Amino acid sequence: MNGIEVDKHIKIYADKNRKIEPKFHWYTPEKGDFIIASIDKKFLNYEVKWGVFKVSSLDYKTLKIEKGLNPKDNAIFQHYINNGCKVANYYIDEDKVYIKNDDGSTIQIYPTDINDIEENKESNHTDTISEDSLQNNSNRVIENNENSLLFPMIFIALILIIVYIYIQKRRA
Repeated sequence: MNGIEVDKHIKIYADKNRKIEPKFHWYTPEKGDFIIASIDKKFLNYEVKWGVFKVSSLDYKTLKIEKGLNPKDNAIFQHYINNGCKVANYYIDEDKVYIKNDDGSTIQIYPTDINDIEENKESNHTDTISEDSLQNNSNRVIENNENSLLFPMIFIALILIIVYIYIQKRRA
């Protein structure tokens, strides 16, 4: 796992005018909420890059993204976080999301409904498993070296935000 716990406050600015914006388009964080954020470091501050999302807990292995993404993007981002930010070859085919392994086999990660998965397994001859089973078999996910630095950096930023929220909650 990447990320370190720091004992400082991180302020998130939503615009270049340094105006603190408590709203993130679709969501207003409340005291005690857990969030993850995609951020970029700009000099001594951070800026929101891809968004801020409400999550169910601080445990990266089991957290669920509750708001902010469409279902396919949610499946990809949540799988990425739940598996320790290991980069995989994700792709979308119609209404389904897959991971393509180095050997050419595929794993369906969305939708995760058992009936849909069994139908796809019979018709497409691809390996499909539930999200929970996929987390237990994360060694099947192959890293894509082209983006290997981008995702760990984003993950570190996400961990810092989660730690910040956790510290604020404990102080309250």
